[in-house]
Order: sequence, then structure tokens, then C-alpha cells
Amino acid sequence: MGLLVLLALNDGVETPLEFDKAVIGIASSEIVHLASAFRRFGVLKIDLSSGSMYFSPDACRMHDLPVTSGPIEVADLFSQLHPEDAERIFDAFDTATRSRCGWYFNFRIRQKDGSWRWARLVERYIDTPPNGEFIGIVYEFLPPVPTAEIRIRQVDEPGGEKTLCRLVFTGKTTCIQRVEEPLEDQAAERLRHPAIEVGDDDLAELISRHRLYGFFRQDIESGHCYFSQAAYQIYGLPYTSGPANLAEMIRRTHPDDVCLVSSAFEAAARHKAMFHIVHRYARTTSYKTLRLVGNYRETPDGRGELYGSIYEFYDNLSIVGFSS
Repeated sequence: MGLLVLLALNDGVETPLEFDKAVIGIASSEIVHLASAFRRFGVLKIDLSSGSMYFSPDACRMHDLPVTSGPIEVADLFSQLHPEDAERIFDAFDTATRSRCGWYFNFRIRQKDGSWRWARLVERYIDTPPNGEFIGIVYEFLPPVPTAEIRIRQVDEPGGEKTLCRLVFTGKTTCIQRVEEPLEDQAAERLRHPAIEVGDDDLAELISRHRLYGFFRQDIESGHCYFSQAAYQIYGLPYTSGPANLAEMIRRTHPDDVCLVSSAFEAAARHKAMFHIVHRYARTTSYKTLRLVGNYRETPDGRGELYGSIYEFYDNLSIVGFSS
């Protein structure tokens, strides 16, 4: 059973997003693309004047609601939430509305097979006339199982069209699966809604809010990796502006996941592809589960590099937090 933890935050745990973006040279649009890859990720708005709620396509699909350009049916939304979380989210929304503050909530969504899937909602208050609104993001948790996935373009036959496939690593085996729906090609459409006006800078801020959210880049030719300040905090290592000590990071990676991580990076560089990796990393006396989401790009001088984001998995707890 989930546990409610109520927190009042001043965002002191976070490193400045703009500083970390500058260190790695990553744009807000790239952060949004990475965050929405390989999982359901949606955008939403709550109009406090009318009480209407608007969900982007992925937010609707996540809650098993019909995709619509108008407001969603709130009763249908609450019917998909765990009964304990439905009551808590109502109380949290009431507190955030009266305080005109940002807030977040970890909660459970009913699946078609009757099981529950954890998700996270992050919202910020916008002072628009006459009564303001909340703009937010919602995304599902991925299973904390070590794995890696590479999205690649593959030609099935000479002269044929390229199709999107995924190369899946589980540490010991590798398989290729056809992707029927190329989600990353539709990222913009999945986040778009006529009633929701939100830019990439605002979305990037929401994505990294209330947590340590780091970035990395790797020069493919030299193999040197560079990490942001928040990424070093996640790994429990002192910050340096130079190349990271990969030998120490490998030493702290779970022995069963080392091959998984290295194989995924090599395949992503070879195919110039998008990827994500879930692996275990030693912090003090226990292992934490981390997720890396990356992509390939070329620098202005033509050098190939991998870049991406890093964050630690949440515990499956029903958590509510508020911030100014």
C-alpha cells in the first residue's frame, strides 16, 4: 500500500537548471524530447475560472480517456485513480489552489487488467485573469528492471522504406522488435492541445522540478563523458568541469548491468539513435535504480556525440509536495 508523505518545499534540493543546461549544451526542446521518449508523457491545464481540465493526447491515453480537443470528463478521470489517491489529489489540489503554489503528486492509475500503474503529476500556478490556471505535466513510472532500448531505422529489403525498430538489451540477450507506432516521431503531437499554451522552457522546468535531474554528453571519437552538476549529485561524486571518471562510475555500477550499459552506448553511437537505459548504481550501502535517456547529434564542427538526461527512480509511494 502506498504511503502519503506531505512535503513543503522551497526547491533547495535542485541545482539551477539553466546552469546545468549550459554546462552540457542542451536545449529545452531536447529535454522535452528526451523526457517524453519511451513512455507515456502528457501535458495538462486546469482553468480555475471554469474548473475545466484539458489533457494532451498522451495524458488522455495514460488515464484510458478518449482523446479530445475540449475539456475532459473529471468524473471519468477520477474513476481511473486508486481510491486512496483520488481523495488525496482532491485535497492537494484544494490546498494548491488556495495557496496559489506549485505542487506535485505521485499516484496510481488503474490498468485494463485491473493492476495499478504509478504516475507523477507536476503543476505550476500561472496568474492569468480572472482566477489563474495550473499548467502541468503527467507521466508514467517505468518498471525498475535493468534494461536498455535503442530506436533504430532499418531497411527490410533493398530499395524498401526504412521502418522504425527497437533493439532491446536485457544484459545477456539482444532482440530486435518492430515498433508499430513511432512514438518519438510523434512527440510534438502527443504534447499538443489547442487549449494548452506552454513552451519548451516551461516544460523543461516542470520536468526537472522537485528532483535531481542531470544531463550528460559523450564525445564519440574520444570517449570522454561530461556530466552536469545535478548528474554528479545523483552519482554521489564530486563535480568537475572536465571529463568524468568513467572507471569509478563503472566500478559502482551493478556487475550484472555493466555490459548492458556499455552495449547500449555502443549501439546508440553506431546507429546514431535514441536510447534509454535502466540500471543499478551503488550509493553508500545499497543500489539505486537510475535511468538514462539519450540521443545522437552532431556538433557545429561535425563531431558526433551522445547527449541525454539522468534521474533516479522514485519509490512507489503516494507523495504530495508543494512549493512557492
